[in-house]
Amino acid sequence: MSKFTFINNLDVNKLFFAPVQVDKSKKKVPVYMSDTDLSWRNRVTFQMCKNETEHLVSKYGMSAPKEDATDTTRRNIAVTVSDKDTINKFKELDEKIIQIAIERAKEWWKKDLAPEAVRFKYHPTVKYDEKLGCDMFRFKVALPSPDRKSFTEIFTTTSDDNELVVSNHEVLGWGVEVNPVVSSAQIWFLGENQFGISFTADILVAKPASQMTNLERMQGTYKVKEEPSKKQKTGTAESSSTPLVGKEEDGVKEEDDGPM
Repeated sequence: MSKFTFINNLDVNKLFFAPVQVDKSKKKVPVYMSDTDLSWRNRVTFQMCKNETEHLVSKYGMSAPKEDATDTTRRNIAVTVSDKDTINKFKELDEKIIQIAIERAKEWWKKDLAPEAVRFKYHPTVKYDEKLGCDMFRFKVALPSPDRKSFTEIFTTTSDDNELVVSNHEVLGWGVEVNPVVSSAQIWFLGENQFGISFTADILVAKPASQMTNLERMQGTYKVKEEPSKKQKTGTAESSSTPLVGKEEDGVKEEDDGPM
């Protein structure tokens, strides 16, 4: 995956923002790595890890589909970002998009807007999670579908990390470590009140975490009484009260970040 640009090396000043496009009620601004090639293959693409041996942790893994979702094959996954240079690069990307939006407000929203108003509408690429106490980057995983020409290619590695093995979304459970290559072809708009850029994984190399059983998860919250052995039947039965992992929480929720 070293052929892809590492996020920290992304030159946001070379990004090319094409004129706004409106199709019925949907609006978008195509974005490219440069102005030399205005095709889909030159969409904004980068790898999140510096090399093949590094990974980012997803505490909750891939989200479950929403009950009312019209497309259950497009899911969310959020990873912890701790590298300060990576966080600063995302902020630099956000600021570049905001400045372009301020300059083109009349084109994008049909009226001039104060810089503060544009900034208020923007959905940042990385958000600080108060509950987890860390910065999170959220992106999409596109599962195979008859209606989709391309989807996220998911792999795991052999024990010596020397070979990729084709896998599927079932490895993206709690605590999975991932090395993703993500891309985006456009700035999205949600009505007139929100806009941003969202990314979808093109390639995802995963290292699944060992999954707990339901009993092990329960032991993190409740005391589970053990059945006394034959030797214990004459004495007092013991109970296990050692917590393994904190109680299970809801997974990452699926929400509409705008058209992909």
